[in-house]
Amino acid sequence: MALATLAARVNGNSALVRRGHRLTTDVLIEIGERLFHVSVEQGRIGSVEEGSFIMRRWGFALRAPEAV
Repeated sequence: MALATLAARVNGNSALVRRGHRLTTDVLIEIGERLFHVSVEQGRIGSVEEGSFIMRRWGFALRAPEAV
């Protein structure tokens, strides 16, 4: 899955990190039934975790069916 390599791909792209250097947030990504919590710290991906996140805070969510 593409999310498994997200941190390496984003953090390894200096132009992308430079553009996002002011962004610090938490993102919920929902793909079908699978939930992922992505932590972004000053434009870099801090962590990508899969699981059930009860009461975990996030700034925004991206949701899509598995087929998409």
